[in-house]
Formats: sequence, structure tokens, C-alpha cells
Amino acid sequence: MDGIKNRVVTEDTIQMTFCANCKNCPAVDMTLESNEVIVGGEEEGFTSFTKEQFKLFIEEAKAGTFDEMLKDVNINCDTDGSI
Repeated sequence: MDGIKNRVVTEDTIQMTFCANCKNCPAVDMTLESNEVIVGGEEEGFTSFTKEQFKLFIEEAKAGTFDEMLKDVNINCDTDGSI
């Protein structure tokens, strides 16, 4: 998928980095062992969600809640980090 790099999905872990502009690339880190989902990066800072909060966010995204505000946003970075 365009804009996703370092994607690791195993039986008990999901990790991936979102690279949309090759400047600040936040990541998502989730494990079965924790009820916490960490989103962010060193430069951006980190935000912690419970899995329940994160699920609500994902459900809203799937429902198209953010589509209108994101319709003109382009991903400017290849998954290898080049522009």
C-alpha cells in the first residue's frame, strides 16, 4: 500500500509506519499483550489510545467520516522513502 513502510503483522503484533511526506513518519504499534495502541514518532511525539478508543476511530474512518476533509490530500512519498 502506498505510504506504508516497515509493515509487520504477526499473530500477536501489528506495527507499521505511515510515510506521507517523508518528513515526519508516525507509526502505529499494537500487541495482543497490551490494551494500549501507540501512535506517533520521535519527532511528532506519541499518543496512546485504548484499543476501544482506537476501534471507534477506525470505525469512523471506515464509515467515511473523514473522507470529505481528506479528498484533496495526496501521498507524496514512495514506500522506500523517496519522494
